[in-house]
Amino acid sequence: MGDLVAIFHASFHPTRGNVIDWSVTASGDFNLDNLEFSALPSGLHLVEQDIVYFSKDGHQGVCAFRRVKSTEDGHRGFRLSSLGVLLAKSTRPKPWRHVAALKDLMVMLYVRMELTETLQPSETDWQPSRMYFESHEVKSVDLGGAGDWSGWSHELDGENRDRSNMNPTLHLPHLLRILGPSTLTLYKHIIGRKRTLIYTLPPVEAACILCHVAADFCYEQQVDATSNRLPGKNKEGIQVLGMITLSDIDRLQAESKSGRGWIACTTDALFLERPSYYDLLIDLTTSTPNKATRPTFYSSQPILPTSRGPTHRLSTVRFAWSDVKLWNELDRILQLDSSNSHSSNFSCCTPGFSDVSDQKLGLITAWTDSLDRLLER
Repeated sequence: MGDLVAIFHASFHPTRGNVIDWSVTASGDFNLDNLEFSALPSGLHLVEQDIVYFSKDGHQGVCAFRRVKSTEDGHRGFRLSSLGVLLAKSTRPKPWRHVAALKDLMVMLYVRMELTETLQPSETDWQPSRMYFESHEVKSVDLGGAGDWSGWSHELDGENRDRSNMNPTLHLPHLLRILGPSTLTLYKHIIGRKRTLIYTLPPVEAACILCHVAADFCYEQQVDATSNRLPGKNKEGIQVLGMITLSDIDRLQAESKSGRGWIACTTDALFLERPSYYDLLIDLTTSTPNKATRPTFYSSQPILPTSRGPTHRLSTVRFAWSDVKLWNELDRILQLDSSNSHSSNFSCCTPGFSDVSDQKLGLITAWTDSLDRLLER
């Protein structure tokens, strides 16, 4: 499927910071400014590898990050780099379909450099990535219908369904276990098109996946005109921004004015001190592998401003007791998949997990049915 409009490589330079040092685009005037920050968010140097989802000017994207050993001056023994792609705009882009290829391309890139004992990639080293882009470059504006929305039955059971663990929607059962009853709090904010920010520590793949899964909660109610689409000015689903950094503050303000709502994740702790930029904050750093502690939810509340003082403060949000009955039903459904334990990370993101069972597809359908009951309340 040809759906790519750009491929790029971002790396950390000891004197220039994050830079894009190689790229190929579908058109010469395609803007890649600031993608280097999304592809290399703060703190990623602490992990060996990761997957980062992001967006740029309405284009969804994803990159594979690697920390590789280097003897290059100024790099302190490691080279930090990400190979990423941007997809053409469509009703429902699927950046996760390129994750496996990006991982392979990163391995090929640095294996060749190690074998030739070179410090900087040559044009030959970039050739496999260039060939991948050319074979997946967008050929038609409508993507031949590949980016259309035809309902969950088509997405999960259609001819082109994605049964691998790369599809974020299929991680829903794990998300439910992590959030517990607070899942319903998140659902209400997404259906209300609120601005939702997820704070995490590296690795960030689970938080990025959570962004997409949370948007899927209400996708059908927000975009499907043939069903009970909620009335409103927006005919598109809530905007999934993916990974954001402090360089995106102006962008957040612009997105907030659209009324479409957005969900994003970040590793920048400074956002915790700027609650005016979002409505709901989910702090994943408070979650532990046992059920004793879960992610903490905070609501951004306006306060009477003082001279140069804050205009908003964070207030802890707890699930409503009226949601307990519905959650108990969902929890009963989750017990059907008792083989997967609660974890602060998505266990299905670990190497070795490849397929999603029909049972998990059934759990997703059960979740959708339960949400329909919530809408009727």
